[in-house]
Amino acid sequence: MQQNQPLCKIYSRKRIKIFKPRKFRLDYKHEDKSKFFYFLIIIMIALMICLVIYNSIDPIFENLALTEAKAIATKITNEESTRAIVGYTYEDLFTIEKDSEGNIQMINANILKMNLLTSDIASFIQQSLDKTDSSKIKLSIGSLTGIKILSGIGPNMSLKISSAGDVETDLRSEFISQGINQTLHRIYLQINSRVTILTPIKTLQEEISNQVLLAEHVIIGQIPSTYYNFDNIEPGQSMETIK
Repeated sequence: MQQNQPLCKIYSRKRIKIFKPRKFRLDYKHEDKSKFFYFLIIIMIALMICLVIYNSIDPIFENLALTEAKAIATKITNEESTRAIVGYTYEDLFTIEKDSEGNIQMINANILKMNLLTSDIASFIQQSLDKTDSSKIKLSIGSLTGIKILSGIGPNMSLKISSAGDVETDLRSEFISQGINQTLHRIYLQINSRVTILTPIKTLQEEISNQVLLAEHVIIGQIPSTYYNFDNIEPGQSMETIK
């Protein structure tokens, strides 16, 4: 008996599977958000800690930097003033006028030499400040803790000092009684230097004042009430006192 044969063959093909979003994908995104949130919190806490530490050490650091700068500026002022004064005597700066009987009539200032001296001192100081070697000015990290036992311990930070303007000078004359008909006459120079202190953390500015003795002389004789002549010195450059 003859079997019936199919007229054609039917072939099946693979169906395209459409993947549906799985639940673990949603959980993964939620986990990412949580990690980012925790990371952000850690960063904020770290920044707050750094801010607290900075606010704690900033006053200590500023005080140490200013103290170091003042010490350097004072040293420079004394050294440069001494260098400029060499060769000058009291007689070069002042002349004592007496009458025929030897009584003191007036003490005259040699304006030209005094102006030259003060100008040299100011110029020397300013040049020396600008040439200060920052490698010689150090602050240790341990000093910033404020704990004495840690002072000088740890890495060093370099400071740079430079002048932030002209060095201002002010002449001062002082008379001190030394006994009967004896008076000590001293000439001081008040020096005001405005300096800039460059540090790795911040930039500071400070006005540093120092006073140096230019000359002194014991005057023998009675000094009259009008004993000086500073007519050619600009106002504010002299101050006379008697003790």
